[in-house]
Amino acid sequence: MAMSEQDLLEGMKLTASHRGNLVIATKRIFNNRTGFGFSDGFWWVTWGPPNRGFKVREEDVKFNLFVRQTRENGSRLFIGDKVTLALSGFDPSLPTKICTHGYLDSGKTWVLQMKNEYLQSQDVNFIAVDWSQCAKNIFYDQVVLCMREAAYFLGQLLEFLQRDGGLNVETTHMIGHSLGAHLVALAAKGVSYGSSIGRITGEPREALDPAAPLIENAPESERLNPRSAKFVDVIHSSAFFVGIRRPVGTVDFYPNGGYFQPGCRPHDIRCHHKACVWYFLDTIKGTDRFRYPGRKCKTLRNALNGTCDGQMAYMGDLAEKSAPGLYHVQLIEIENSTNFLENPESDTQWIA
Repeated sequence: MAMSEQDLLEGMKLTASHRGNLVIATKRIFNNRTGFGFSDGFWWVTWGPPNRGFKVREEDVKFNLFVRQTRENGSRLFIGDKVTLALSGFDPSLPTKICTHGYLDSGKTWVLQMKNEYLQSQDVNFIAVDWSQCAKNIFYDQVVLCMREAAYFLGQLLEFLQRDGGLNVETTHMIGHSLGAHLVALAAKGVSYGSSIGRITGEPREALDPAAPLIENAPESERLNPRSAKFVDVIHSSAFFVGIRRPVGTVDFYPNGGYFQPGCRPHDIRCHHKACVWYFLDTIKGTDRFRYPGRKCKTLRNALNGTCDGQMAYMGDLAEKSAPGLYHVQLIEIENSTNFLENPESDTQWIA
C-alpha cells in the first residue's frame, strides 16, 4: 500500500508537539516499506524493487580538483592517471579538502559553494566528488548499496594520491553530507596501512547530518564512527527526521537540539537536513560574525533539550579535536528571511 504525502503530514501532525513521539512517528514512516517521495519540501521513504544488476562503474564517480589557479573550471582526476595528476595543479604541500554530497543530490550544488568559500579564505586542494549517477535514484535502499561502491572508488583515489601524488593524509579533511558522510568514512579506509585521515566532518544521514534510515544500526565498520579519522566532527541538524540522533563522532554538535532549525518550515524535512551545510559554510568565512559556539553537555538528553552548561566549543570549520563530547548550539534567526535552504546566499544571520 503506497503512502501518500497526506499520510506523512498526518503522522507529523500527530506527534509534532512531542520530540519523543516524533521520533516514533518518523520510524513508522521509514518502516512502511513503500517508496520514497519528495514534493514541496516534504519527503517520505520508498523502497524500490530489488536492485538487479545495477553496478557503479568507475566513470560514474567523478573527481574534480580545484586549486586557486583553476578555481573556476578545475581539473578532472582519474584513478591511476599520473599524467593528468601532474597537470592538475595538485600540491601535496597544501591541506586537501575532499567534499561530497548525499542522497538525491549532486556535486554541482552546495559542494561548489563550499569550494568557493574554501579557496577564498584558504590555500588548499579542493576535490569535489560527484556520485550523482547513483545518488539520484529515488529508491533509497538502492542508493545505500551503490554508495558503498562509490566509496570504494574514492578509496582508490585516496590510495593513488597518497602513493603517487604525495597526499598528506594528516592534513586531509573529508566532508560529507547525508549518505555522503558515510561514503567518506568508508573511503577513508583506502589510505595506507598505519595511517589515517586527519579529519572527517559529517552531516550524516551528518557527518554533515549523517543519514539514519538503513544506516544508524549498521556495524561501526559500515558507517561513520569516531574512529573513521583522527578527528570526526558531526553536525546533527535533523536528528528527529532523517539524520542520526546518537553521537557518532569525536565531537557532536546539536544546533537547536538537532531538531527544528530557524528559517525552515516545521515540516520541511529537507530544509532541516540541509541546514548543517549552510551553518558549516558560514564558519569557513573565518569572521566573528559567523562563529557558532556551543556548550558541552553531560548526556545526549541534555544536548537535545539544551540543558548544557559545560565548556564552550565552536561548531563547523572551527571545531577542534581538543574539545571532544556533545554540544548544544542555540541559534536564533535575527533577520526576517525566506527559507534559507532555497536562498543560501541571502543576508539572513544566525546567532548563538
